[in-house]
Amino acid sequence: MSYSKITRTFTIAFLFAFALIALALLVWNKINMPASMPVEVKGLKGEAYEKNIKVVSHSAAVIDTPEPSEELLEDETIRIGLQYLSSRGYVDPEQRDVYRNYDIATLSALGDDGDLIALSVLGEIYSGTDKWAQGLEIWQKASMFGAVNTGMALAGWHSGQSRVYAELDAELSRQALIEGLGWLEFVELRGGSPSLQSERKRILSESQTALSSEVLKAGRERGIAIYEGLSLRRKEHGLAPFDNTIPEDAKPFLNMVSESKL
Repeated sequence: MSYSKITRTFTIAFLFAFALIALALLVWNKINMPASMPVEVKGLKGEAYEKNIKVVSHSAAVIDTPEPSEELLEDETIRIGLQYLSSRGYVDPEQRDVYRNYDIATLSALGDDGDLIALSVLGEIYSGTDKWAQGLEIWQKASMFGAVNTGMALAGWHSGQSRVYAELDAELSRQALIEGLGWLEFVELRGGSPSLQSERKRILSESQTALSSEVLKAGRERGIAIYEGLSLRRKEHGLAPFDNTIPEDAKPFLNMVSESKL
């Protein structure tokens, strides 16, 4: 088999693995997630509702799955596209398997240095446990270091909590929705994600909070605040400002796996 065919075969397998991991995470969390997860939105934890709160999955959006088309691309174009996705948090499943052998202390040390694979595994460890708040912090840290898939995950988690609170506390439900919309706006500001538009459409269609112009505006403003806050954290870590540009050489591959063209 030629190198070109091997590369294309690997690419399809790589992308297909995203789908399997996302599905596995979704099923696992629905089975194992604890029955008490108070929402944390702008300092509000909602402890009063812990005993009876209905929990929703918050890991389904950790990896939004790009699906390849029939289009054939040059090997170098594929390599550049995969490299770009990796820099945005879409880690190689085989590399993630290697990192699963590391202990939490090692993963934490690597994560503190910006290793997105380590942060991905850490988030996986905390997901669906009573340490879910640490999982959210891991996703935020990964977003600070450049990942956008964790921003998608946070958008999905907060919008899910909004639905949970819809029948319990209208204001908490509204704040959670704004937080979810804020993370979508953050991802938009970072250059987008393969399934950003479909995730936004899903969140808006499933919302049980009135989608007034004020709520949508508040979501956009919250996204800007999130972006600015994480930018400040990057500066404190001695990191360069976010690079939100999409390399021209990566666009053919991204157009192949994305729902909208760049």
